[in-house]
Amino acid sequence: MARLHQSEDKRSVSLASRTLVGRGSACTLRIRDGRVSGEHAAISWRGDGSWELRDLVSRNGTYVDGEKLASGGLISLKMGMKIQFGGVGQEAWVVEDLSPPQLEARRVHDLSLIHISEPTRLLSIS
Repeated sequence: MARLHQSEDKRSVSLASRTLVGRGSACTLRIRDGRVSGEHAAISWRGDGSWELRDLVSRNGTYVDGEKLASGGLISLKMGMKIQFGGVGQEAWVVEDLSPPQLEARRVHDLSLIHISEPTRLLSIS
C-alpha cells in the first residue's frame, strides 16, 4: 500500500485509492495549518500502476521537490519525491511506497486498521 512519510513529526499515512489532503474534516491527510486550504490536493490511484497528485486550486500552492505545481496541476508520483502543501517552508511529506491501494477496514473497539490482502468473497446482510 502506498505511503507518505513526514520525518519531522514521524507521521506516516497510507494512501487510499483517492486521498484528500487539507485542513477540512473530510480530508484523509489533515494538515492543521492556515496556509493549507480546506481541500488542498488529492492523491489518486490511476489503475495503470501509478499514482498522481493534483493541486485542487489551493490558495498557497503545492510543491514537489521544491517546484510549485500549476494551480490545478497534475504530476505522477515517484519514489522519494518531497511534497509540501501550502509553501516551500512547510512540513515535507516524502513518497516512501507506491504499491497499489488495498482494501482495509477499522476495528470498531479500537479503530485499528485491518488490511485485507486477498478478499475471497463479499458478505451481505439481509
